[in-house]
Amino acid sequence: MRAAIEALTVGRVGVDLYPEQSGVPLSQVSTFAKSLGGTATNVAVGAARLGRRTAVLTKVGPDDFGGYVRDALAGFGVDPSFVGTSPDLLTPVVFCALDPPDDPPLLFYR
Repeated sequence: MRAAIEALTVGRVGVDLYPEQSGVPLSQVSTFAKSLGGTATNVAVGAARLGRRTAVLTKVGPDDFGGYVRDALAGFGVDPSFVGTSPDLLTPVVFCALDPPDDPPLLFYR
């Protein structure tokens, strides 16, 4: 029998791409770092780091980024078994600018 989930988050998950250069617009960035993203993800990972058994209820697309989301969640100790796959969706990808630091723009691709 599987241990009970103590915290279930619900919402969008995705892949965040952060520039590896600062002080330049996204159009001039040459390399990006990939990271797991989304509020539901952040809360579940935070609770897992505090020792809670967590999961995320969401859907991803049938693409490589969907596989990355599942693998990354598991790597952070979050149960990925409630992550469904929708054949009609793409896993969201977000380009996260670093500048201006007080209100950086986010560009969503879904």
